[in-house]
Amino acid sequence: MVMLIHKNRSVFKLSGPDTFSFLQGVITNDMETLPEKEILYTVMLTPKGRFHFEFFLYRNPEEKKSLYLETPTAFAGDLLKKLSLFKLRSNVEIKDISQEVFVVTYHDESPDGELIFKDPRCEQLGYRGLYFGVLTERAREDESFYRSLCIDHCIPRAGFELLPEKTIPLEANLEELGALSFTKGCYLGQELTARTKHQGLVRKKLYTVGVDGDMIEEMLQKGVIIYGDDHKIGELLSYEQGKGIAKLRIEEVEEHKDLIYWQGILKETKTECCTIKYLPHK
Repeated sequence: MVMLIHKNRSVFKLSGPDTFSFLQGVITNDMETLPEKEILYTVMLTPKGRFHFEFFLYRNPEEKKSLYLETPTAFAGDLLKKLSLFKLRSNVEIKDISQEVFVVTYHDESPDGELIFKDPRCEQLGYRGLYFGVLTERAREDESFYRSLCIDHCIPRAGFELLPEKTIPLEANLEELGALSFTKGCYLGQELTARTKHQGLVRKKLYTVGVDGDMIEEMLQKGVIIYGDDHKIGELLSYEQGKGIAKLRIEEVEEHKDLIYWQGILKETKTECCTIKYLPHK
Protein backbone atom coordinates (compact mmCIF):
# COMPACT_ATOMS: atom_id res chain seq x y z
CA MET A 1 0.00 0.00 0.00
CA VAL A 2 1.44 3.38 -1.06
CA MET A 3 1.17 6.31 1.34
CA LEU A 4 1.42 9.78 -0.22
CA ILE A 5 2.90 12.43 2.07
CA HIS A 6 1.74 16.02 1.64
CA LYS A 7 4.44 18.28 3.04
CA ASN A 8 2.56 21.36 1.80
CA ARG A 9 -0.03 20.94 4.58
CA SER A 10 0.08 22.17 8.19
CA VAL A 11 -1.72 20.82 11.24
CA PHE A 12 -3.06 22.62 14.31
CA LYS A 13 -4.43 21.08 17.47
CA LEU A 14 -7.37 22.95 18.98
CA SER A 15 -8.34 22.13 22.55
CA GLY A 16 -10.44 23.50 25.36
CA PRO A 17 -14.09 23.44 26.46
CA ASP A 18 -15.16 26.06 23.89
CA THR A 19 -13.46 24.49 20.86
CA PHE A 20 -16.58 23.12 19.13
CA SER A 21 -18.85 26.10 19.83
CA PHE A 22 -16.13 28.54 18.74
CA LEU A 23 -15.65 26.83 15.37
CA GLN A 24 -19.39 26.46 14.85
CA GLY A 25 -19.66 30.24 14.64
CA VAL A 26 -16.91 30.78 12.07
CA ILE A 27 -16.95 27.83 9.63
CA THR A 28 -19.43 26.98 6.87
CA ASN A 29 -19.96 23.34 7.83
CA ASP A 30 -21.85 21.98 10.85
CA MET A 31 -19.64 21.03 13.79
CA GLU A 32 -22.45 18.94 15.26
CA THR A 33 -21.87 16.34 12.52
CA LEU A 34 -18.17 15.86 13.32
CA PRO A 35 -18.57 13.17 16.04
CA GLU A 36 -20.52 11.03 13.57
CA LYS A 37 -18.53 11.75 10.39
CA GLU A 38 -15.13 11.96 12.17
CA ILE A 39 -13.78 14.24 9.42
CA LEU A 40 -15.20 17.48 8.00
CA TYR A 41 -14.18 19.50 4.98
CA THR A 42 -15.05 23.15 5.50
CA VAL A 43 -14.11 26.72 4.65
CA MET A 44 -14.10 30.11 6.32
CA LEU A 45 -15.57 33.10 4.52
CA THR A 46 -15.02 36.83 4.68
CA PRO A 47 -17.80 39.05 6.08
CA LYS A 48 -18.80 39.68 2.43
CA GLY A 49 -19.30 35.95 1.83
CA ARG A 50 -16.14 35.34 -0.21
CA PHE A 51 -13.76 32.41 0.29
CA HIS A 52 -10.97 32.97 2.82
CA PHE A 53 -9.54 29.65 4.08
CA GLU A 54 -10.12 25.92 3.54
CA PHE A 55 -9.31 23.07 5.93
CA PHE A 56 -10.19 19.62 7.24
CA LEU A 57 -11.22 18.95 10.83
CA TYR A 58 -10.57 15.59 12.50
CA ARG A 59 -12.05 14.44 15.76
CA ASN A 60 -9.48 13.52 18.41
CA PRO A 61 -10.35 10.01 19.65
CA GLU A 62 -8.34 10.51 22.83
CA GLU A 63 -9.74 13.89 23.90
CA LYS A 64 -13.42 14.74 23.38
CA LYS A 65 -12.87 18.50 23.71
CA SER A 66 -10.08 18.75 21.17
CA LEU A 67 -9.61 18.22 17.45
CA TYR A 68 -7.07 18.54 14.66
CA LEU A 69 -7.19 21.08 11.84
CA GLU A 70 -5.32 20.47 8.56
CA THR A 71 -4.79 23.29 6.06
CA PRO A 72 -2.43 24.39 3.24
CA THR A 73 0.87 25.59 4.68
CA ALA A 74 0.86 28.61 2.35
CA PHE A 75 -2.15 30.01 4.23
CA ALA A 76 -1.59 28.49 7.69
CA GLY A 77 0.01 31.57 9.24
CA ASP A 78 -2.84 33.86 8.17
CA LEU A 79 -5.43 31.32 9.32
CA LEU A 80 -3.80 31.05 12.74
CA LYS A 81 -3.88 34.84 13.11
CA LYS A 82 -7.54 34.98 12.08
CA LEU A 83 -8.59 32.19 14.45
CA SER A 84 -6.66 33.82 17.30
CA LEU A 85 -8.41 37.11 16.59
CA PHE A 86 -11.88 35.56 16.48
CA LYS A 87 -11.62 33.43 19.58
CA LEU A 88 -11.52 36.48 21.87
CA ARG A 89 -12.38 35.15 25.35
CA SER A 90 -13.33 31.66 24.21
CA ASN A 91 -11.49 28.98 26.15
CA VAL A 92 -9.62 27.53 23.17
CA GLU A 93 -5.92 26.78 22.78
CA ILE A 94 -4.46 26.58 19.26
CA LYS A 95 -1.11 24.83 18.84
CA ASP A 96 0.88 24.23 15.66
CA ILE A 97 1.89 20.54 15.64
CA SER A 98 3.02 20.34 12.01
CA GLN A 99 6.46 19.02 13.03
CA GLU A 100 4.87 16.11 14.92
CA VAL A 101 2.55 14.68 12.26
CA PHE A 102 2.30 13.94 8.54
CA VAL A 103 -0.72 14.62 6.34
CA VAL A 104 -1.17 11.53 4.17
CA THR A 105 -3.48 10.13 1.49
CA TYR A 106 -4.02 6.60 0.17
CA HIS A 107 -5.31 5.77 -3.31
CA ASP A 108 -4.87 2.03 -3.90
CA GLU A 109 -6.77 0.33 -1.06
CA SER A 110 -8.42 0.91 2.31
CA PRO A 111 -5.78 1.64 4.98
CA ASP A 112 -5.78 1.01 8.70
CA GLY A 113 -5.41 3.90 11.10
CA GLU A 114 -7.36 5.70 13.78
CA LEU A 115 -7.11 9.07 12.05
CA ILE A 116 -7.48 7.89 8.42
CA PHE A 117 -10.89 8.41 6.78
CA LYS A 118 -12.54 8.49 3.37
CA ASP A 119 -12.08 11.92 1.83
CA PRO A 120 -15.48 13.58 2.41
CA ARG A 121 -15.33 15.61 -0.79
CA CYS A 122 -15.25 12.83 -3.37
CA GLU A 123 -15.03 9.04 -3.24
CA GLN A 124 -12.44 8.97 -6.03
CA LEU A 125 -9.98 10.92 -3.84
CA GLY A 126 -9.48 7.85 -1.66
CA TYR A 127 -8.51 8.18 2.00
CA ARG A 128 -6.78 10.99 3.86
CA GLY A 129 -5.71 11.62 7.40
CA LEU A 130 -2.97 12.24 9.94
CA TYR A 131 -0.02 9.93 10.57
CA PHE A 132 1.95 10.29 13.81
CA GLY A 133 4.28 7.31 13.26
CA VAL A 134 7.70 6.86 11.68
CA LEU A 135 7.67 6.90 7.89
CA THR A 136 8.50 3.67 6.09
CA GLU A 137 9.61 2.85 2.55
CA ARG A 138 5.98 2.79 1.39
CA ALA A 139 5.74 6.57 1.93
CA ARG A 140 6.45 8.87 -0.99
CA GLU A 141 5.73 12.34 -2.34
CA ASP A 142 3.85 12.86 -5.62
CA GLU A 143 2.06 16.20 -5.71
CA SER A 144 1.82 16.05 -9.51
CA PHE A 145 -0.30 12.89 -9.25
CA TYR A 146 -2.50 14.47 -6.59
CA ARG A 147 -2.96 17.72 -8.53
CA SER A 148 -4.02 15.72 -11.59
CA LEU A 149 -6.44 13.68 -9.47
CA CYS A 150 -8.06 16.86 -8.14
CA ILE A 151 -8.37 18.32 -11.63
CA ASP A 152 -9.88 15.09 -13.00
CA HIS A 153 -12.66 15.30 -10.41
CA CYS A 154 -12.98 19.10 -10.36
CA ILE A 155 -11.79 19.55 -6.78
CA PRO A 156 -10.88 23.18 -6.04
CA ARG A 157 -7.79 24.05 -3.98
CA ALA A 158 -6.81 27.16 -2.05
CA GLY A 159 -4.57 29.44 -4.08
CA PHE A 160 -5.61 27.89 -7.40
CA GLU A 161 -9.36 27.67 -7.92
CA LEU A 162 -10.16 29.06 -4.45
CA LEU A 163 -8.84 32.61 -4.34
CA PRO A 164 -8.90 34.34 -0.94
CA GLU A 165 -11.35 37.25 -0.73
CA LYS A 166 -12.42 36.74 -4.36
CA THR A 167 -14.08 33.34 -4.89
CA ILE A 168 -17.83 33.01 -4.32
CA PRO A 169 -18.31 29.64 -2.56
CA LEU A 170 -21.33 28.55 -4.59
CA GLU A 171 -19.43 29.21 -7.82
CA ALA A 172 -16.62 26.93 -6.60
CA ASN A 173 -18.79 23.78 -6.24
CA LEU A 174 -18.36 23.88 -2.45
CA GLU A 175 -21.97 22.89 -1.81
CA GLU A 176 -21.57 19.77 -3.96
CA LEU A 177 -18.38 18.91 -2.04
CA GLY A 178 -20.23 19.04 1.28
CA ALA A 179 -18.46 22.11 2.67
CA LEU A 180 -21.56 24.29 3.16
CA SER A 181 -24.39 23.83 5.63
CA PHE A 182 -27.69 25.65 5.10
CA THR A 183 -29.34 24.22 8.21
CA LYS A 184 -27.01 25.36 11.01
CA GLY A 185 -27.12 28.74 12.68
CA CYS A 186 -25.23 31.87 11.72
CA TYR A 187 -21.57 31.93 10.75
CA LEU A 188 -19.26 34.46 9.16
CA GLY A 189 -20.48 35.26 5.62
CA GLN A 190 -23.59 33.08 6.01
CA GLU A 191 -26.22 35.67 5.09
CA LEU A 192 -24.83 36.48 1.64
CA THR A 193 -24.17 32.80 0.87
CA ALA A 194 -27.72 31.78 1.79
CA ARG A 195 -29.21 34.67 -0.19
CA THR A 196 -27.19 33.72 -3.28
CA LYS A 197 -28.43 30.13 -3.06
CA HIS A 198 -32.09 30.79 -2.37
CA GLN A 199 -32.43 33.57 -4.95
CA GLY A 200 -30.84 31.43 -7.65
CA LEU A 201 -28.06 33.91 -8.36
CA VAL A 202 -25.36 31.39 -9.27
CA ARG A 203 -24.43 31.88 -12.92
CA LYS A 204 -21.00 30.24 -13.00
CA LYS A 205 -19.33 27.12 -11.60
CA LEU A 206 -16.16 25.07 -11.97
CA TYR A 207 -15.65 22.48 -14.70
CA THR A 208 -12.84 20.13 -15.67
CA VAL A 209 -11.58 20.99 -19.15
CA GLY A 210 -9.10 19.67 -21.67
CA VAL A 211 -6.36 22.14 -22.59
CA ASP A 212 -4.55 21.88 -25.93
CA GLY A 213 -1.57 24.22 -25.98
CA ASP A 214 1.80 24.95 -24.40
CA MET A 215 0.73 26.27 -21.03
CA ILE A 216 3.12 27.55 -18.36
CA GLU A 217 2.40 28.76 -14.83
CA GLU A 218 3.16 32.37 -15.73
CA MET A 219 0.25 32.37 -18.19
CA LEU A 220 -2.21 31.32 -15.50
CA GLN A 221 -0.87 33.93 -13.11
CA LYS A 222 -1.40 36.67 -15.69
CA GLY A 223 -4.81 35.31 -16.67
CA VAL A 224 -6.22 33.08 -19.42
CA ILE A 225 -9.68 34.22 -20.48
CA ILE A 226 -11.97 31.75 -22.25
CA TYR A 227 -14.04 32.94 -25.21
CA GLY A 228 -16.88 31.24 -27.03
CA ASP A 229 -17.27 32.83 -30.46
CA ASP A 230 -16.90 36.53 -29.69
CA HIS A 231 -17.93 36.68 -26.03
CA LYS A 232 -16.22 35.89 -22.73
CA ILE A 233 -17.57 32.80 -20.98
CA GLY A 234 -15.03 32.18 -18.22
CA GLU A 235 -11.43 31.82 -17.10
CA LEU A 236 -8.88 29.00 -16.83
CA LEU A 237 -7.77 28.69 -13.19
CA SER A 238 -5.41 25.71 -13.12
CA TYR A 239 -3.54 23.33 -15.42
CA GLU A 240 -1.76 19.97 -15.14
CA GLN A 241 -0.82 17.51 -17.89
CA GLY A 242 -3.28 18.60 -20.56
CA LYS A 243 -6.21 19.27 -18.25
CA GLY A 244 -7.39 22.09 -16.07
CA ILE A 245 -10.21 23.56 -14.06
CA ALA A 246 -12.08 26.55 -15.46
CA LYS A 247 -14.81 28.77 -14.09
CA LEU A 248 -17.45 28.94 -16.82
CA ARG A 249 -20.94 30.24 -17.39
CA ILE A 250 -23.33 27.39 -16.56
CA GLU A 251 -25.69 28.22 -19.42
CA GLU A 252 -22.87 28.08 -21.97
CA VAL A 253 -21.77 24.61 -20.85
CA GLU A 254 -25.22 23.08 -20.40
CA GLU A 255 -26.39 24.15 -23.86
CA HIS A 256 -23.32 22.91 -25.76
CA LYS A 257 -21.94 19.95 -23.83
CA ASP A 258 -21.37 17.74 -26.87
CA LEU A 259 -19.78 20.29 -29.18
CA ILE A 260 -17.67 22.60 -27.10
CA TYR A 261 -14.33 24.05 -28.17
CA TRP A 262 -13.33 27.44 -26.87
CA GLN A 263 -10.43 29.81 -27.29
CA GLY A 264 -8.03 30.50 -24.44
CA ILE A 265 -6.84 34.11 -24.72
CA LEU A 266 -3.96 35.59 -22.71
CA LYS A 267 -5.37 38.50 -20.75
CA GLU A 268 -2.17 40.53 -21.03
CA THR A 269 -1.48 40.25 -24.77
CA LYS A 270 -4.98 39.42 -26.11
CA THR A 271 -3.46 36.54 -28.11
CA GLU A 272 -4.71 32.96 -28.36
CA CYS A 273 -2.67 30.49 -26.30
CA CYS A 274 -4.74 27.29 -26.22
CA THR A 275 -7.91 25.46 -27.20
CA ILE A 276 -10.22 24.39 -24.38
CA LYS A 277 -12.83 21.61 -24.34
CA TYR A 278 -15.37 20.59 -21.72
CA LEU A 279 -14.64 17.18 -20.12
CA PRO A 280 -17.39 15.29 -18.27
CA HIS A 281 -16.52 14.04 -14.77
CA LYS A 282 -15.05 10.57 -14.65
